[in-house]
Amino acid sequence: MSEQLEKETTKQKVEPPKMWNVVMYNDDFTPFDFVIGCLMYVFGKTESQAGKIAMDIHTKGKGVVGQYTRDMAETKQAMAQAFAVQEQHPLKIEIEQA
Repeated sequence: MSEQLEKETTKQKVEPPKMWNVVMYNDDFTPFDFVIGCLMYVFGKTESQAGKIAMDIHTKGKGVVGQYTRDMAETKQAMAQAFAVQEQHPLKIEIEQA
């Protein structure tokens, strides 16, 4: 006796992960040069990119410094925050869903 096995095919819809923005806020104490250095060191921005983002933060009060998956956004936030604390700056950095 031979039995035919019916193959069940299920389609799984794979969605890309949700993205999160890392947002840096302006304050009256953190030096502009530190913000640029942080953007280059932690977020891998070029000097030109960092200058533009830092100017946006300064003029608009906050700016998106990068968009990542949640784990990477949290890691970048923690790295930047630790860098600011080490240099004794009160820089505020948060993540928000994109």
